[in-house]
Amino acid sequence: MYLTCEECWKVFYRDKSHIRKRYFCSPECLSKSRNKKYQPWTKYWHLTIIWFVEWVKKHWFRVLECECDCWNKTEVTTWMWGIIKSCWCRRWFVHWKSRTPEYSSWNWMYNRCNWEEDPAYKWYWGRGIKVLYKDFEEFYNDVWPRPWPWYSIDRIDANWNYEPWNCRWATTKEQANNTRKNVWFKMWEEIHTVSERADILKVSHTRAKKYLLKHWERIFKY
Repeated sequence: MYLTCEECWKVFYRDKSHIRKRYFCSPECLSKSRNKKYQPWTKYWHLTIIWFVEWVKKHWFRVLECECDCWNKTEVTTWMWGIIKSCWCRRWFVHWKSRTPEYSSWNWMYNRCNWEEDPAYKWYWGRGIKVLYKDFEEFYNDVWPRPWPWYSIDRIDANWNYEPWNCRWATTKEQANNTRKNVWFKMWEEIHTVSERADILKVSHTRAKKYLLKHWERIFKY
């Protein structure tokens, strides 16, 4: 089968049983391509390549000498470059936070938007709602620790994604007033649900609903 080299663009013949994902006509072209990929000062997440060590005897494979954003130097193998995001400082941060309620909120949030077997998947990914945080660290730096144990993660706009400007910690009552199933009423440029208006008037839910149906204009917010 005739193929084109990805490095020198030379046409060469190779047997079908020896075809791989990337095509190079010689070991020299393969080496040149690798050297371009592992150029010094190439950055991936928190790691920056300082030097490309061709061969290290103690490892028996090629190694990259990298520097993390925390100024810590580490060695990363070529086959792990593009997988490891940082030195142990960042990985230890995630490991240390993995048993916190913030990580549980992140895990539930990620699962219902990406895992098809989750019961709430159709109400999130099915409506086009996604998680736009890169990782747990970015999520934690945005929302910070949970203020009280009865708070949970909530979206300010229920029809938008999980992203930095749209996430907050909220109580169960605040979340219930922010769902699409609520009935909204408007009067004098004020918009309230039945539950919110009942708290303002300090009356029962049934009485507030009768008052709103009689005097206020019903609107569909979502």
